[in-house]
Amino acid sequence: MGSEQSLIKDLEIEDKATEVSNYWSVYSAKLKTDAQTSLITIFQGDSNLNSNQLLWQNKNPLEKAAKNLMLFRHPSILKYIPHISAWEKKGPTSSTKFLATENCKPLSHLIKTQNSLQICLGLKNILNSLVFLVEHGKMRHLNVCFSSIYITNEGIWKLFGFEYLWSSHEVNSNLLEMSFSNRYSNAVDKNELINNGIGIEQYAFATLCKEIFELMPKEVNVPHSDEFQKYCTKHLQHTNPILRPELSAVLLHPYFNHDFVAIHSFLSEIPLKDPTEKQQFFTDLVDKLRTFDENDVAIHLGDFLLSRLVLLDPTAQITVTPFVLDPKCDDIVPGVFSTKTFIKFIIPKLKKVFCVHDLQIRLILLEHFHKFMSLFTEEDLTGLILPQLLLGIKDTNDILVSMTLRCLADLVAILGATVVVGRNRSRLFADGRPQRVPEASIHHWTEPRSISPVVESAGQYSSHNMIIRDYNDLSRLSYTDVSNENLLSERLSPDGGEAGDEKNKDDDQWSDWDEESAKTPDLTVENDLQIHSTKSVLVNDDIENLDSIMKAKVKSNDDKEIDFFKDMEPVIAKTQFLVIEEKKEHETQQISRLQANLNENVTEEGWDESDWE
Repeated sequence: MGSEQSLIKDLEIEDKATEVSNYWSVYSAKLKTDAQTSLITIFQGDSNLNSNQLLWQNKNPLEKAAKNLMLFRHPSILKYIPHISAWEKKGPTSSTKFLATENCKPLSHLIKTQNSLQICLGLKNILNSLVFLVEHGKMRHLNVCFSSIYITNEGIWKLFGFEYLWSSHEVNSNLLEMSFSNRYSNAVDKNELINNGIGIEQYAFATLCKEIFELMPKEVNVPHSDEFQKYCTKHLQHTNPILRPELSAVLLHPYFNHDFVAIHSFLSEIPLKDPTEKQQFFTDLVDKLRTFDENDVAIHLGDFLLSRLVLLDPTAQITVTPFVLDPKCDDIVPGVFSTKTFIKFIIPKLKKVFCVHDLQIRLILLEHFHKFMSLFTEEDLTGLILPQLLLGIKDTNDILVSMTLRCLADLVAILGATVVVGRNRSRLFADGRPQRVPEASIHHWTEPRSISPVVESAGQYSSHNMIIRDYNDLSRLSYTDVSNENLLSERLSPDGGEAGDEKNKDDDQWSDWDEESAKTPDLTVENDLQIHSTKSVLVNDDIENLDSIMKAKVKSNDDKEIDFFKDMEPVIAKTQFLVIEEKKEHETQQISRLQANLNENVTEEGWDESDWE
């Protein structure tokens, strides 16, 4: 027994009891630890309550049940809390016994909420626990009935009532006679004293099954349920107890071996299966699971499907796990569970699996993380998942770090970069796109040009919302990041554009681009011109007319130069033309002076030799 001081400080017991029996009351409680708060169940009984001293051997029934519960452990037997177990609280006149177990509720409270499949699996669990106790543990459970069965939060039926658990050599006629008034009368064979207690468990289990079947809707019965009811009456409650079958033989009945139960049995016994059996089983498992109700699959098979042995099985990793971890949003997605079922039953299990620091398990979760990450609540992501992922990037395994970083990148879209990478961020990259101009101006061009490099193929959208131009049809220009504004198409300086006749320099320097100039006039000049004049010029393709207008406009604004290529600096600027023009005039003057000097030094007879002396 534990001490009183070791349990009370972290335990909060509710005031209202969920069940009151002859020997104890059942309460819900919360156990607070550093890591989390867990829901548990507390059995509380008065130590002075002892209606049958000889039967309980001068012990409290709850004390006897607690000792038996800690001695016999089985998946189908109610589990006690190891670090609390049982304790006693002494009072002035009497003491109170306590027993802490996993969170559960009495079967009698929940039997009407159980469907036919849950009942079938529940009865099989109780039968498994009886096989363990009677045939392997050499014990006798003298009171198999509703009051001895509890259902956990996961919907699993567990056997209790261990105050009636005795070893086989202790059971005799005297003990049976003393216990007769305390046990469930319908589950007691009237001839059990004559038969010296043979087949007590078979008779009581058959009574339990028949009472449950009476509460089940007839139209939703599990296959072979009608046959099993007749089997209970004819064989399990046979008047000759020697002819009653062994409990392990009852497990072979078809009622406990249809497809769903067979899958459940295989997954629960998977450590005993050889690789060939597992490969064959997992190959078509998903197709079989889709034939059952997804809630039943999630409740009864969810833990098995996310167990270590299944996640690490090579065949299951290909044929099962991808479909279990991929919630289906519609009929197209081939997942096993819908989004609603996934959130309700699978997400709580995944939260537990994420806390397992096993490399292979974590890699599998990271591989499919993008499929179900949006189904976690924001509190789960920030409080549990994100810390676990941040822990993974500190590992020495490069693959784990790489996959973890990818998952962190996916979380940015949900939680934001500040939550994922921290607050110490600043603007380090600027938007270097060309200057934007009013949308109305671009409608005068039909073949826009750009000096920007081609980032992606035409007609495709960039993952970073870059602008894609369609050069064949301006009306099909698509923008993913610009609203009501377009970029001005720039044009490069033509090769050899500065060459030409000096006399007609202004007229001919764009001679190679005349055709395009008609289609793409400079934006600044066009804004200064009247719209109707420009349209007339463009329609008539009168290039000379346009050039004369441009020259007249430039001459009228000598005091204030207009930079026609402002967006293309420093590639082309008007000052460059002025420099080129001045340089050529200077070179022309130098050539003229040089020619004059040469003429002065040339005599009629040739070069003046005196100049070489």
